[in-house]
Amino acid sequence: MLHDILSADVSLSTLVTWTNAAALVAAGTVNVIAPGPVRRAYARWEISPASYVTVGLLQLFAAALLLTPTLQLWGILLAALISFGAVVLLLDRGRYVFTLPVLVFMAGLGAAAVSVPSSPGPIHYVA
Repeated sequence: MLHDILSADVSLSTLVTWTNAAALVAAGTVNVIAPGPVRRAYARWEISPASYVTVGLLQLFAAALLLTPTLQLWGILLAALISFGAVVLLLDRGRYVFTLPVLVFMAGLGAAAVSVPSSPGPIHYVA
C-alpha cells in the first residue's frame, strides 16, 4: 500500500495543497500545545492564551478543509485570513524577516486556489 501511495502520480497542485495543510497542522499544533518558548513569546507580545489557542484550532480546521476536496476553497480562504493576520502581527512587532515564510505560505495558498477545480460536482476526474 505504501508503495502505491509513493508511486502515485501526484500533481504539483496536490503537493502544494498537502504542504500547506502540513504547515497549518504544524503551526496549529504548536499554538494549541503552546510549549514554554511560545507561551513566553506571546506573553511578551501581550497575546492572551485564549487567542493563540483559538488561532491554533482555526489552523487545524483550515488544514482539514484544505484536505477535503469539496471544501478546499473554504480552507484556502480561512488559511489566507489567518496568514494575513500573522503578517500584520509580525510587521507590527517589527519582525520583518519572520514575515517571509508566511508570505511564501500565502503564495502557496494562491497556487492552491488557482488549482481548485471549477466544477461544482464532488468528484473530479483527471485524464
